[in-house]
Amino acid sequence: MMRHLTQTAAVALALSFMCTALGCSRSASDPVPVVGRVFVDGKPATGATVVFHREGPPDNSAVKPIGKVDANGEFHLTTKEANDGASPGEYRVTVTWYVSAPIGKRSAEGDELPPRNLVPEKYTRYDATPLRATVSVEPTDPVTIEIKKK
Repeated sequence: MMRHLTQTAAVALALSFMCTALGCSRSASDPVPVVGRVFVDGKPATGATVVFHREGPPDNSAVKPIGKVDANGEFHLTTKEANDGASPGEYRVTVTWYVSAPIGKRSAEGDELPPRNLVPEKYTRYDATPLRATVSVEPTDPVTIEIKKK
């Protein structure tokens, strides 16, 4: 069963971890695989960026797990190595989805238009996002993040 994260509620999620070898051991800070999907108004947010920010006072020097959303809406978090996941813990989740203006499209002043974010601003800011996640070592289903613009 899929779990859902919506704009109306901050839902704590347990994300999946699977050990590929029996008897393997890991440090409590080792990243565990985290997979999910992102939809905006029911459509895959192809090209969006998902960032997990450790709960607590913001630490701009900390490496943050990040994932890029593919054409199916799926992302895999990366912290140190490709798709290694995130360390167990509590996170605030931000999503940004920038798209470029069509080629040749210009402002009324003739300037090139900057990329625009297709996700409401509250999802892009650590201090405003309602999205929360808990990464644990207990296996669970992938998470689905559903954002509604209105």
